[in-house]
Amino acid sequence: MLRALVTACLVVAGIAPAAPLPAQETTVEIPKGGISADSPLEINGDRLRIEKGGEIAIFEGNVVLTQGDITLGADRMTALFAKDEKGRQRITEALAEGHVVLERPGLEVRAGRAHYDVAANEARFSGDVFLVQGPITMQGQELALDLASGKAVFSGRVRTVIRGGGGTSATRPEPAQ
Repeated sequence: MLRALVTACLVVAGIAPAAPLPAQETTVEIPKGGISADSPLEINGDRLRIEKGGEIAIFEGNVVLTQGDITLGADRMTALFAKDEKGRQRITEALAEGHVVLERPGLEVRAGRAHYDVAANEARFSGDVFLVQGPITMQGQELALDLASGKAVFSGRVRTVIRGGGGTSATRPEPAQ
């Protein structure tokens, strides 16, 4: 009964599950899009250390990565670079740690850690993950986002709160019991 109620609420809210809700994993739809190798990328932080001849950049303190409508903030971010077929240096992966916040129109994700694979256009979050999308707030231990397809899979003890009235305030829910 509870599973049917949650499914019905998600359908009404416009983020229908892609499949029946298993006990430890939940799939939802998110806004599509991600970091593109072709659009400008900016990373700011209090400190920057370059290693391995420019293949690794480690940003520390108030780090903010911005590209298009995506903003990723963290205490520390490690960016891995490689040369493309034309010899240009491109970011291939980013690892964010500590107070991670991903924001884009219609979506906010908070976690302790995040890994972004540019080629796959996938982000994985871990460590008390918290997602807000419109009136829906979800909390779990891990979240995998496929930014190209718009699929999001929560795993671990997943908690969903659906606020009435469709408000968009991002209030952290109480931890699941």
